[in-house]
Amino acid sequence: MRLFCVAILIGVFCVGCSTVTSGTKFNAENVDRLEPGETTTAEAREWLGEPYQVVTNEKGEQLYVWQHVEARAFVGTVNTDMQRLSVVFSESGRMIRIHQKINIPNK
Repeated sequence: MRLFCVAILIGVFCVGCSTVTSGTKFNAENVDRLEPGETTTAEAREWLGEPYQVVTNEKGEQLYVWQHVEARAFVGTVNTDMQRLSVVFSESGRMIRIHQKINIPNK
């Protein structure tokens, strides 16, 4: 019986722990370098890394999304960290505006 209880505890601790990630970490410290009308898509990629997603609308504008999500589960508890930046670029590749910032500190 004692061996059975130990086996159950080991199983709970091993099964109850996991980490799941989505997206790619990006250099959020460089967000303040982005300037509407000035920053190009090439500069944004250089400063932040490759975007998680790029979506083009009917006008040819592109929405670049940088995102990183990490969820850690441990025996009934889930902690999630998320950073997300969405930036709109014109058809010519110049920044129009920041569309969304989540968990990115302002300087």
